[in-house]
Amino acid sequence: MLGYVCKYTPIEIFESMGVTMRRIEPEVTNFTQADMKMHPNICSFTKGVLEEALKGEYEGIILTTCCDSIRRLYDILKEELPDKFIYILDIPRITKDGGIALYEKRIRSLISAYEEFSGRTFDEKKLEAILEKS
Repeated sequence: MLGYVCKYTPIEIFESMGVTMRRIEPEVTNFTQADMKMHPNICSFTKGVLEEALKGEYEGIILTTCCDSIRRLYDILKEELPDKFIYILDIPRITKDGGIALYEKRIRSLISAYEEFSGRTFDEKKLEAILEKS
């Protein structure tokens, strides 16, 4: 199972590869680990995601470049969970054709990284079938 935090995570790609995806919406009661590993000014959502990730329920976590707190979370997860798939997808800010091409390139890099990590293969036909159901 892979965890994710942002709606811009292309979860259908992973579902087409047979991966269970779960959006991380932390409901933690304390920040025991986060308070030791993160700066005090990091937002509580990011701290909660760290607490959830450190429970070890996920094969990996996919983050996006939505804010600096999430970028710092990526740094910490890469260090704390070296055997997990920790990936940060850089979301383009350009919304025209150039941005679409850039986003496709970054998603393809994400796919390649996960294929290398997991040994699974991506099949566009399976993705098309999932998207047709939506």
